[in-house]
Amino acid sequence: MVQNVSIETLNGRAASILGLAGSQGMDTSCAAIAFEAGVNYFFFYDLSHENLLNGLKPIVATHREQVLMATGSEERERCRLRQYLEQVRQYLDVDVVDVFFAEYVTPNEDIAQIWAVLDELWAWKERGLIRYVYVGVTTHNRAIALASYNSSHHIS
Repeated sequence: MVQNVSIETLNGRAASILGLAGSQGMDTSCAAIAFEAGVNYFFFYDLSHENLLNGLKPIVATHREQVLMATGSEERERCRLRQYLEQVRQYLDVDVVDVFFAEYVTPNEDIAQIWAVLDELWAWKERGLIRYVYVGVTTHNRAIALASYNSSHHIS
């Protein structure tokens, strides 16, 4: 069964159709300009995207209920995943991160290890550290994405 799921801000507003992702060369003002234009979805791969994060900090401080923050990690070790989540929460001074991706899942990875990562994400959701788990995995491999989608939705 395919579900139509909406990612929403804390105040119930749907994610903007366009989001802003961190880039090393971006200006700190990009986050404010995007937010003022109606963008409420912000993504950063890691804390090295300081310009986006520094631009996002004042927005989160004053408009947290209106912003969706997304990040993730390629890390597969639970301890390092936990460390990164805590660093993000401290850096942005937030209790909860909206979306957390298990990044760059590939067909050659140990599936048990991927399930362990997803179990960790579910535990975070239950503890209120992240809000959305069902969007928790990304891949650039179309075959694995389609196979995962089909098996999880029982589509043949």
